[in-house]
Amino acid sequence: MARYLHTFAQGIAFCGALIAHPQAVAAQDIEFDPELTLELSGFPEDPEFADQFKGFGGALIASGDVSWRNEERTLQVVFEPYLRYDFRDDERTYGDVRRGFVRYFGDGWDITVGADRVFWGVVESVNIVDVINQRDGLENPDLDEKLGQPMLRFSTQTGIGNFDLYYLPYFRERQFPGPDSRGRVPFPVNESAARFERSDEETAGDFALRYSNTFGNFDVGAAYFYGTSRQPRLDFNPVNGTFEPFYQKQQQLGLDVQFTYDAWLLKLEAAAVEIGDDEFFAAVGGFEYTLFDLGGSGRDLGLIFEYIHDGRDQIMSPATPFDDDIFLGTRLTWNDVQDTELLAGAIVDVDGGGSQFSVEFQRRIGEKNLLEVELRAVDADGDPLLEAVKSDTSLLLRWSRFF
Repeated sequence: MARYLHTFAQGIAFCGALIAHPQAVAAQDIEFDPELTLELSGFPEDPEFADQFKGFGGALIASGDVSWRNEERTLQVVFEPYLRYDFRDDERTYGDVRRGFVRYFGDGWDITVGADRVFWGVVESVNIVDVINQRDGLENPDLDEKLGQPMLRFSTQTGIGNFDLYYLPYFRERQFPGPDSRGRVPFPVNESAARFERSDEETAGDFALRYSNTFGNFDVGAAYFYGTSRQPRLDFNPVNGTFEPFYQKQQQLGLDVQFTYDAWLLKLEAAAVEIGDDEFFAAVGGFEYTLFDLGGSGRDLGLIFEYIHDGRDQIMSPATPFDDDIFLGTRLTWNDVQDTELLAGAIVDVDGGGSQFSVEFQRRIGEKNLLEVELRAVDADGDPLLEAVKSDTSLLLRWSRFF
């Protein structure tokens, strides 16, 4: 135990030295991968609400990571900051530590202390089993980005599979776009009025256990989570005309399975969930079929179909637009040195309650530049959860430079 504590002390001392004396630390054997991104966005339609901005927006983003390992390769230190300055929207100017941890590697096991980002899931549309990190509500409307989650994680690899045990000591609240932001909910969100079902609020502590393994063509994961729901229920306060976040207690037992056979990927995510007093079942399942070397061009075309079901009570639990929907998508991969890829998809409500569309394109320019283009649009069709963003069709251009 004393040896492990000494090794962790080395990592913490390295973090302190990195902050206090970056020039001296730079002389050691570390990896430093900074990234600078210019983002431009345009909204061709007039906003739904009078106080939202019109026309074009933009941001400058600084990110990247610093990583170091000791000579014995038993200790790793990672620090990944994220800073965003928005030219039009003050609410979207913020900073975060996406990752910042010390990890010790033992014989068939490792332990992590600090902030990290974790991904669980196999489907393309909605990852219902992915519950560890808080979603970044300011970065993208699809909530793909995550905030760094403080954690203590113990991982071990055994003959019967891999086990990960998590203790999450601090809860991070979701950030919401401001009144003048595009892509916001109908009424301003009063984050300072947030309430919690658990008495210790942010410091109540969450727990999770995950098992994963491969059985032939099957990749299987199963997880249990107990803690605070990352998605708040938004309760309307008629006195001041705002939404107030209410973070409820959540228990969830989740399963994700992927079966690979030739050009087929069959995927399933399923979860039995209890949020507050609501108990429900949710599942996303479907397939991705790939046409390799399409027409002798060297490109691959993937065809994606998924069905989304969520049986929650939309009043008792945090509301979701994805309760009975179909996702249709296609992925075109050029297989070139520029890593060119196009992903297009639509989530369509089976009952005719609205649709969401997106097209994402990316291509490397040279060795140190990446161009990304995203187009997003919504057809609300009477869906109350989509009405607020029905005019927020957007085109986003992102140019990233790696150093």
